Amino acid sequence: MNQPRLSCPSWVIPGTYGENLAFLADKTDIQNIELLFFIYDDSVQQELEQDMEQIKTYKGRFTYTAHLPDKLSQNHQELIDRILPLAEQFIVHPANPEDPHSVDELAGLLQAWRGRYGDIFLAENTKPRWLETLLARIPDMPLCMDSGHLGEPGPILAFWQNWQSRIREIHLHSTDIQAAQIDGRLQDHRPLRGDETWLGPLMQEIIGHNHQILINLELFSWEEVAMSLETIKTFLI
Repeated sequence: MNQPRLSCPSWVIPGTYGENLAFLADKTDIQNIELLFFIYDDSVQQELEQDMEQIKTYKGRFTYTAHLPDKLSQNHQELIDRILPLAEQFIVHPANPEDPHSVDELAGLLQAWRGRYGDIFLAENTKPRWLETLLARIPDMPLCMDSGHLGEPGPILAFWQNWQSRIREIHLHSTDIQAAQIDGRLQDHRPLRGDETWLGPLMQEIIGHNHQILINLELFSWEEVAMSLETIKTFLI
């Protein structure tokens, strides 16, 4: 049996990277932090520079992964170089298949980085056909599975069954259409409730897998991360 490692994003309370790490330091169920760089502008660069020593200080407490910006460019190599001593793998989003030039450009960039840094970049399923189009160009790329982007229940379990040998990380969260209609938030990135028909079978598969999976509870409030932790811990006893 392989108990998964548990992770959450670097933003679960309003504040900087360092403030979030300080808040999470005594949350013993959390073993990894996914450093978020959905954008990487001057303000994020400045915050990272200010907090880098504090991030390094928590290296003994947490392992780190990183989510790279949504639209990658050669300029983001500086970010990779900056955090590579800390982060063990990097999540990337595929490009829009309706723009073949962007797909080819991303594939070329990732192949160059893989040659330079190794097999540490994971492609995440986002929208229909986006991941498949990238994999047609990089067939051996490892994956990050995002449950909220797949719908439920069938596609989640089918995606796992189809790609499990290549999945190294799972962004685990639920969906709630009714809540989204009320609060205006996205349907996904909702806390796990325990009534998801796919969750139990998926957790059994993860625990029985032949290598350890990183589960990142991709929620952006500690209250929702804590709720999800209590839910999945029932499958880890």
